[in-house]
Amino acid sequence: MVAALAIALASCSGGQSADEGEAQDDLTPEPIQAPPPIQLEDAQGSDEVAETPVTTDDIADDTGLDSESPAPPPIQSIDPPPSRSSIGPTYSCDGQLTNVERMVCEDSGLAGLEREMVARYNARRDASPASERDRHLADQRRFLRQLRGCQTRACISAAYRQRIGELSR
Repeated sequence: MVAALAIALASCSGGQSADEGEAQDDLTPEPIQAPPPIQLEDAQGSDEVAETPVTTDDIADDTGLDSESPAPPPIQSIDPPPSRSSIGPTYSCDGQLTNVERMVCEDSGLAGLEREMVARYNARRDASPASERDRHLADQRRFLRQLRGCQTRACISAAYRQRIGELSR
């Protein structure tokens, strides 16, 4: 068994004995040689290629603009869309909040519905004659009292959507 193991080790080390393999600590591979440069043949079939410098006049202008045209204006940076946390409701999310206010502050979708509802309420109020403004204010207060009864995001969303529908008529 030991003899078979020694033969197997010898065949793995390229025929060297275990003592000879240990003496060779430098296992660094030889550097890889780059292939010789490719010679291109010119039209006459010779192996030499004439080296001529390339100038900007030799490069085709494929922009479709003549060299007399003014340069295009620089590209202006576009601000990225605001992050979810920066899109909030029309009210401050700081301080003591009701459960509904807190849920709206934490959910950009609900905050968007709240902003839309407020915009529609303000537009309707501003477009109405003074005699109807008290009625609009009473309707809005009724809606806000009902909204405070919501315990889930689904309830808040449904309430905002219903109110937006009422204000859109």
